Amino acid sequence: MVKHVQIRIDATDHKQLRILCAKRGCSLQELLKNVILDYMANSPELQSCGKEVEYGTH
Repeated sequence: MVKHVQIRIDATDHKQLRILCAKRGCSLQELLKNVILDYMANSPELQSCGKEVEYGTH
């Protein structure tokens, strides 16, 4: 099941994210998904559970 996350950011931050996506050749959705998954994979709180965080199975 796919879940959606919605956040509010100001116009300047949104513009910078769009520029970053253009330079990396990805969509805003792909960029934010990778940031979130990397953050979760490196989270000490989740690592201390003794379970590896697997992409796509959160």
